[in-house]
Amino acid sequence: MDENCFHTGLREIIGMMKRREDKSAMLKFYEENRSRFEKMDGEAFKLLCTTLNMKSLLKANEKLERNETMENMMTATEMRGKTNMCKAFEEILQDQKNLGKREGIKIGEERGEKRGEKRGEARMGKLVELLIQDGRTNEILSVTQNLAARRRLYKEYGM
Repeated sequence: MDENCFHTGLREIIGMMKRREDKSAMLKFYEENRSRFEKMDGEAFKLLCTTLNMKSLLKANEKLERNETMENMMTATEMRGKTNMCKAFEEILQDQKNLGKREGIKIGEERGEKRGEKRGEARMGKLVELLIQDGRTNEILSVTQNLAARRRLYKEYGM
């Protein structure tokens, strides 16, 4: 079905539904039709969110509507029945970016901890090996229990 045959909110609904399997195509359609999405009818917006199972987008729009200031009330009155999907869409995109960043940081921290642990174990193993080679086995226990002694020996062995 060609969405260009429609001049109501059905145009945006059909356009988005046709692209629902391809997020980049969906985003491109959204950007190309931004001015129409900015003035989208509230019922069409709800239908779009329901059809595409975009509950988070609907919630983001409801949150924006609740947070309107008195300054924005005149604009809201002038646009009675219209929904600025763009603001809601941008807010949900930002939330998803923030979520992705947090997940990326968490994954990076976990990888860093594992690498650090491996390096630390290898370093400690090498120190114990060197102490044994040098006949300093009496220092091994203190190295395992005393951070200052361990650091001193790392420095001494150039590790």
